Amino acid sequence: GNLGLSSFPWQQTLTSPSLSNVGDLYGASVSASTDGTWLYVSAPNAGNVYVYQSNATSYYTYANTISVGSSAAAQFGYTIKTTSTGNQVAISAPYQAVGTVSSAGVVYVFDRSIETFIANGTTYHTTYPNSGISKVSVNGVTVTSGFIFTGTTLTFTTAPTTGSVITVETNYIQLLETLNSPIPTSGGAFGTVTWISGNDADVYVSSPGYSASGYYSGIVYRYANQGANYGSITGTTYSSVINLGDSIRINGI
Repeated sequence: GNLGLSSFPWQQTLTSPSLSNVGDLYGASVSASTDGTWLYVSAPNAGNVYVYQSNATSYYTYANTISVGSSAAAQFGYTIKTTSTGNQVAISAPYQAVGTVSSAGVVYVFDRSIETFIANGTTYHTTYPNSGISKVSVNGVTVTSGFIFTGTTLTFTTAPTTGSVITVETNYIQLLETLNSPIPTSGGAFGTVTWISGNDADVYVSSPGYSASGYYSGIVYRYANQGANYGSITGTTYSSVINLGDSIRINGI
């Protein structure tokens, strides 16, 4: 119910981690995970999106920068929207050229690397080094001690129970998919608004500059995350055998 709160007294000020930030439009778009752990802040005139992670006291620290090397004219970061978990983020560049089609617009979907292991011993090898590791958990419970990270080797002092699920979250960001209008149009501005549904199953992208003579002006595209729509995977027709210690990764948007 309504707690009657009338103010938000605690605050934190975030500024661009870039030294050359004059005119970058830092803060043009902001998006956070549902629990507030992951925060994305754009600076479209710089072509950057900055990633922040909160600590136990909800204080944000800079974690990474996302960029595709586009010019300021492309406006990468014009709108950003992350999923409920903060694991994926859709970033628009509505004035990015597509081939020779100017200002057609592009939406980039990025994925934050998360590795999962089935416990079988004390030692596990990760893709990325410990400097980028944000959280280690066993069966969904965060662990902060009882293990050592050396480079890309994770070693537990005491082996987790065999069969337990070990999850290693990182702040490393990789490009997952590039979305374009099915019919790139000059000035279409695909990505002027980008949104992800509450269940993370759909991405909606507007292209207000798209037009078909005598028919309509402006269009919205829906892209479906089929993995999210279909729910849990309970088997596979390719190979029904999963061996202890196998690594499984399912990407989605």
